[in-house]
Amino acid sequence: MATKRNRKLYWLLGSSMILWLAHFLLGTGFETEIGIWLKAMSYLFLIGTWGSFIIFRLKKNRLAYRITLLLNSFLLVSSILLLSLWGLIEEHNSQRSEIEKISSCEMAEKQFKIDLKNDDLKYFTFGIAADEMETIYLRTRYDLEVWHMGCLFDSNLICYNDLVRKHLKMNEETSTRLE
Repeated sequence: MATKRNRKLYWLLGSSMILWLAHFLLGTGFETEIGIWLKAMSYLFLIGTWGSFIIFRLKKNRLAYRITLLLNSFLLVSSILLLSLWGLIEEHNSQRSEIEKISSCEMAEKQFKIDLKNDDLKYFTFGIAADEMETIYLRTRYDLEVWHMGCLFDSNLICYNDLVRKHLKMNEETSTRLE
């Protein structure tokens, strides 16, 4: 029969194994700063978990066991938060690489058709400072994903924006006729 103390230990050991499994399934390409922190947290969590297991088995000191249990719980939560943040960054990077593939107005038109089919239209703003009111308006009114491109004016992305504007204008005209 597992005691309360054993259940905590098995929970920690199981969660460390799950974290390491996620670590290896998602790949080891931790080139980013967050990836390095995640890797360090994972190592610390694994070492701490096995250390608490050894302390538990030797039954040397209850205080040391509780401290390692608390520390490992903190490392587990931190690792999970970093893992989710890393996933968001990877998703953003993959979207960014799709955008960088747009090298002509024809490619912009193809990407627009794909985005329209997936209901994932984007709008690109340019300039030194982003206009937050415009961003909020586009997100709330038209449900567009707004990308701030900074000072890098790209004529291909402007072609994409023109297609988005035409589509939105056509939808507004259609909806006003129906009313």
